[in-house]
Amino acid sequence: MTYLTPTDPAVQPAIILEKENIMTPEQLRVGDTVQWRGGWGSAPPKLAVVTAIQQVELGEKYGDPVEAMPWALVPRYAVVDLDNGHWAYGRQIGRSHV
Repeated sequence: MTYLTPTDPAVQPAIILEKENIMTPEQLRVGDTVQWRGGWGSAPPKLAVVTAIQQVELGEKYGDPVEAMPWALVPRYAVVDLDNGHWAYGRQIGRSHV
């Protein structure tokens, strides 16, 4: 049987999310307006509303649904669904400041 330790890279996102569980402005939340870049991040930015967030392993598309995630983790561990019918990796979105 294999046991994961708190220092195991597979456990780190969950630990960070648990420590950052306080809702702050530094979190991406379902319902937030973001700047989204289509074309794998190469298209000009457009505004979109986040309709769902998944916490994923690095490079994966599917994971566990969450209501919020610290912005520091979004580029590596988030996949979002958007109100424009698209989905995006966390590295394709940014804060909108709207």
